[in-house]
Amino acid sequence: MIELKTGKKGYQFVLQGELRFEQLTDLLTAAQQIEAQPKPTTIDWSNLQSLHYACLQVLIALGKSLEASGQRITFKEPSPDLYDRLNRYGIWQTLLES
Repeated sequence: MIELKTGKKGYQFVLQGELRFEQLTDLLTAAQQIEAQPKPTTIDWSNLQSLHYACLQVLIALGKSLEASGQRITFKEPSPDLYDRLNRYGIWQTLLES
């Protein structure tokens, strides 16, 4: 599930369940909405169980775009299972460096 909440101070981007390739278009649409009017953004993936690599690339690109426009992006702590998978494949470090 992808849910984008807009507030005066920024965006709350909630990702839950599984993000498969089929959800890529929805994720990209939400990311484009954020890019169109950049504000500080919090990504809550604490209830996300799995994430397709293409969806991860969208999140990395969104983070770089927000930082380039002078906005802050914050990731809440991922679920332990997702963190283990990201860490195992070296992707967690890539996220920290991007």
